[in-house]
This record gives sequence, C-alpha cells and structure tokens, in this order.
Amino acid sequence: MALPRGILWNVTEPLALHDGASEQERCAVHPERGAAVTCGRCGSFACEACTVEVDDARWACVECAKLPGVDYLGHVKRAHWGRRDSYVWFIGGLWTFTGGLAALQDVLVLFAQPSVATMIDLALVGVGLALTVSYLLLRPWSRVAVFAMPIVVALRVSQFQGVDRAGSLFAVVLIALVTAGAFFSKVNRLAFKLEVDRAGLRKIFALQADRANKASGTGFMLAMLSLVVPGVALLALFYCVRGLRRVDPRAWPPVAGRGYAIAGIVLACLGLATSALIVYGVVT
Repeated sequence: MALPRGILWNVTEPLALHDGASEQERCAVHPERGAAVTCGRCGSFACEACTVEVDDARWACVECAKLPGVDYLGHVKRAHWGRRDSYVWFIGGLWTFTGGLAALQDVLVLFAQPSVATMIDLALVGVGLALTVSYLLLRPWSRVAVFAMPIVVALRVSQFQGVDRAGSLFAVVLIALVTAGAFFSKVNRLAFKLEVDRAGLRKIFALQADRANKASGTGFMLAMLSLVVPGVALLALFYCVRGLRRVDPRAWPPVAGRGYAIAGIVLACLGLATSALIVYGVVT
C-alpha cells in the first residue's frame, strides 16, 4: 500500500499506521515503528510521533515542519502567540495614559476643592485604570472585563453637568466598538494565548498578504496615493495587475493578496478618472 504524501497531495485517509508497512516503509527516526505518512517535502517516512499536520489532511515530518513556509499556519500562530497586538497597545496603553491624566486631574481637584462628585469620578477612573492596566499585562480575565469600559465612561459622563451629550454618546459607542473589535480579533486571541482554529489562522495569513505578495500591497498603497497625486494611477495598476497574477491559493504556502489587488485596481481607476478631470479642467 502506498503511503500518503503530506504537503503537495490531498490525503483522503486518516493519519494512522499502516499494518502492511514493509521493512522499507519504516519511520526514519524510529525504525521499529511503521510509517504513517511520507513527508511531502523531503519524501522520508514518518510515524505518528514524527509527523506534524501542517494543514487539513496535509502532513510533514517534524524537521521539515520547522522550515519557513512549510508549517506556515504554525508560524502565524507562533508569531502572534503572547505578543501584544495593536488592540492591546491601544486599549491597554493609550487608554491607561489618558486614564492616568484623568486620575491626576481628579487628585488635584480634590486637594483644591474636595467634593463627593470628584471622589466618585476618581473611583470610576480607578476602575477603568485597573481594567486597562490588566489588559496591557495580558491578564486573561481582562479580555472580557474590558467590556465594562463603556459603562465606566457613561457613569463618568453622568457625573458632570453641561457636558455635550451627543459627543459623550459618540465616545461611549466608539469605545464599545473598539472593545468588541478587539474581542472578535483572531490576532488578539493569540496575544492572550487563546487557541485559534486553522480557518482563523488562514484569515490572519490572508490579512498579511502584502508580506507574501508585495506587488499587491505596493499597488494598493500607490492606488490610494493616486487619488491625490495625478499620474500615479498607471503605476498602481501595473503593480495591482502583477500582484493579481501572482495570487495562487493552491501554492504552499498560498500566495494571497487578491483583495488588495482588486481594491487597488478600483482605486487606481478612480485615480485615473480624477487625473483626467484635472487635465480636462486645465485644458479647457
């Protein structure tokens, strides 16, 4: 029975030892064990203990899985595991800084003119600081507890008279949207060392498409620039079309960037139209 290849071939049978493995079909590391799969990169036989499932029904031996581009989903996970993402720095860093300024202001006001309202506000600021500092320190419970921040801000606003209600409501809604975005972010889950399934890891990889498909990323940036700088649109179209031609979801690792390329083409066409209108206005 031929053993399934691991990376470049679709495997229909589950990872299991083949009872009929011959003497040649033995694990390269553990000769006493029958081989489960053949590594799709180096072709060596590997038992279950020496096999890494790098994607759905795709396997490689342990040594090949360590190489760049083979276990690319594992690399995405390791790159973000326990590392603060932009949400952590924004919520835990920026909000802690602004909360610290608010707490300092309340302390100064208490020394100058003590009041119950200022004491209540200082207590609310303290609660907010406890949440944001814990978030910055990647405490697991803070990822859910930070949803209390909009409530804290709303309670603070209610303490003061003559406050712009519309602006305050906007701030509360904005804070709620940021906390919700952080909670549903796959990268943020990895920052707090929470598991993400392969589908989520693929989405993270796709969002970082400019690393694998630089033409798409460059074309998209040039296309945005073409909206304000005449003459850049043609160069943006060149890079976007080049990036779109490079997209190959069947490659290993997959070459993404389709979204960047298509969005760049649309923006570049708008940039061309804008440039044409400018030239028409100058000529006429």
